Amino acid sequence: MVFVLPVRVEAKTIARLKLVDLKEISRIKQAIGRDRDRTVLFVGDSVVYGSAARYDKDTIPSFFASLLEQKGYKHTHVYNLSLSGCSFTDTYEVLKFVMPSRPDYVIYDLNVAWFDAKERSYRTLLNLNDPAAIEKDQPVKITFGEHIYTGWDKKKWDHLDGFPVKLGDYNYSQGNKQWQAFLKIAALLKQYPDTKVLMFLPPRNYALYSRYELVDQSLYLKKTAFIKKHLPSNVVCCDYTWRVESQHFSDLIHMLPQGNKKTAEFLFDDYLKLISKK
Repeated sequence: MVFVLPVRVEAKTIARLKLVDLKEISRIKQAIGRDRDRTVLFVGDSVVYGSAARYDKDTIPSFFASLLEQKGYKHTHVYNLSLSGCSFTDTYEVLKFVMPSRPDYVIYDLNVAWFDAKERSYRTLLNLNDPAAIEKDQPVKITFGEHIYTGWDKKKWDHLDGFPVKLGDYNYSQGNKQWQAFLKIAALLKQYPDTKVLMFLPPRNYALYSRYELVDQSLYLKKTAFIKKHLPSNVVCCDYTWRVESQHFSDLIHMLPQGNKKTAEFLFDDYLKLISKK
């Protein structure tokens, strides 16, 4: 009898943007446009970026890419254009710039907290469609303090006691720039029906939310159902809000590496459902 040892598949690492760098964003857009294999583009904020993961290998896109390799999907390339602090207004600028390269799939974390943001985070993204501005751009480094790599239970959270805004209780008025940007994102994605989009409501730390009574579950479900009604038919939205155990968080929403790994597994399962329909 011949015993065949299993082939060890090395984990994939998908590099994050270390700088808010218009040239690098442009380079990635061009790479997607030239890619003849299946392409998966991650966009979003610090959840996808992996702000509480010290190394690129421990982010959601990297774990997702590793699953593709392990499961034999070798002709699929993963790209990451997420940015920590990327609001709806910022994400719209990124998508407006990159969607003409026609990625096959887009994965995006739909973080409802951004509906309460007042301004965009990165004004420089307004210059993405201006070649002269891209050439003159001075990249800005993305940095984090060491505290973010520590589990939430090692920190104090007394400042959350009596916090007035509950999860989902955000401003969805027509005068809200973030809400308008979300509607523009939905309209933009509708223009590219061949690109399938997997949006997900990101995992949250149930222990911390419940300790300080920061969530009204019925309100949250009602508001997210309202949001989903505005998405086009090529977008699937999955709810992962309470699916990751609290020990895998650095704070309310930022996950430590194991939480990112679990989220990538959820995404991979839902991605397989998506590609089976295409």
